[in-house]
Amino acid sequence: MLLSRPPLGYPTIYRLIPIQLAAARGLTSIVKELLLGGVSVNEGARYDMPPLQFAICGGRFETVKVLIEKGALLNFANSNTAAHFAATSGSTDIMDYLLKRGLDINATNIWGDTPMCFALSSPFNIWKMMVPYLIQRGA
Repeated sequence: MLLSRPPLGYPTIYRLIPIQLAAARGLTSIVKELLLGGVSVNEGARYDMPPLQFAICGGRFETVKVLIEKGALLNFANSNTAAHFAATSGSTDIMDYLLKRGLDINATNIWGDTPMCFALSSPFNIWKMMVPYLIQRGA
């Protein structure tokens, strides 16, 4: 795939770069190839949307693990953490993994929002499952 050395940091028609798209869709093998090809694990963070955020929001647990193992930052723009976005994803597996990595379940962003606030504003009734889960873990 990378033999022709395409510009891997160049935005697509959707203004996203390839690693963001691959992370969002859970295409873990492509994420690994892009990283091997020299793409930064935090590429796209300058747009306030690193690949890890896309993987978390998409509920792509295997991709999340790979990105974190490769050094993805767990703190995002506006003081949001990976736990904030995991709370909206509905993936307790991702949240458990992040908490085991030391993220604070009660971390606040610059507006004072916690992962619980994000869970309460999550789409598709995800909050019904995530709120009790967060409370059980100390939120």
